[in-house]
Amino acid sequence: MEALIVFLLCALCISIYFTNKYKDEVARLKEKLREQETLSASRIEPILPTVRKFVSVSFKEGDTQVYDYLIGDNYDLKVGDLVEVPFRSKYSGANEVKVATVKYVSVPGEQSNYAKSNVIRKINSSIQTVKNFNAEKRFVNVIFEAGAKRSYSYLVGDFEVKVGDFVVVPISDRDSGQSKSKSAKIVYISAPGETSSYAKSEIIKKADYDKW
Repeated sequence: MEALIVFLLCALCISIYFTNKYKDEVARLKEKLREQETLSASRIEPILPTVRKFVSVSFKEGDTQVYDYLIGDNYDLKVGDLVEVPFRSKYSGANEVKVATVKYVSVPGEQSNYAKSNVIRKINSSIQTVKNFNAEKRFVNVIFEAGAKRSYSYLVGDFEVKVGDFVVVPISDRDSGQSKSKSAKIVYISAPGETSSYAKSEIIKKADYDKW
């Protein structure tokens, strides 16, 4: 009888041992499975395409030509908003900042091969304020002799000018370094919101004669 009891106790102990070992093995396998799932997710994540939201903007009222820009940190942009964007002038070759109007906002997942630069910021001021700001920064490109390929930028100031007008502008004499005035012909007038980092001095006056 005692031998039977000892046998049963041994069998019970063995059963408990294997039961606990089975539970530990199941727990270990579950933990390993979770680690594999986490590792797989981390490997897949970088492969997923990055959504780059963009907007299309125009620089002139009624202009059908639009340019695409990435929104960057400007997540609340909507059609009709005024924004500042970087722009490379084809005349001066300089990088400038222009004011533009948002004409289109991309839908989730939509991408543009033309959107390379980010919108600088959204302009929260009124349209009138922006117009006044632009008027202060209006500039012209002028040439000093007929057929010249190189042009120079000057702020317009309070003058009403048009392409083809002759104006008097300040220049620096190469020999003496002194400032003097010289007649020049306007070959380009900036668009609304367009600025030039080269336009430092203002037109002195409109020339008395439209000739060199």
